[in-house]
Amino acid sequence: MNLVINKEILPSLAVLLIDMQDYFINSREERQALIPKQVGVIKFCQKNDVPIVVIEYSNFGQTTKRLVDATKRLSPENVYRVIKSSEDAFAETGLQDLLQGRGVKYLLVMGVSTCACVYQTAFHAFQAGFKIITSRDLIEGYREQYKQRILWYGENGPCYDNYKQLLEDLS
Repeated sequence: MNLVINKEILPSLAVLLIDMQDYFINSREERQALIPKQVGVIKFCQKNDVPIVVIEYSNFGQTTKRLVDATKRLSPENVYRVIKSSEDAFAETGLQDLLQGRGVKYLLVMGVSTCACVYQTAFHAFQAGFKIITSRDLIEGYREQYKQRILWYGENGPCYDNYKQLLEDLS
């Protein structure tokens, strides 16, 4: 994918924080390891006035406190919460209208699971014309049986190995 990532895309960038609820992350150490990196992205959002959408799977509790606390440092008009009832955060939630209403063209996706909810949301976003950006250390859920879904991120948008390099390119 030949998408150039630089500070010029910041006015049309939003971050999707997908399913970082205690129910999903407390059972796996590798998922908990995402939190400090995602907090780094949230701090970047605060500094650069980038909106963030906190997406939660209904009936599975709230996003983990550390991430919620980090979002409280952003301007309230830059923090949105979407409750979804399926793996795809675009299905019957109004997310697409919200993003298009804000002039968003680029989505930085982070959360769990790479092969399920993050994938379904990113795939739908891509089909709707959004450009997808991520980093392997901001998403979790790599499994051999889902190799094609994992490869999809790099084939359809920049998929960095390190979120710090991603943020550096956006700066």
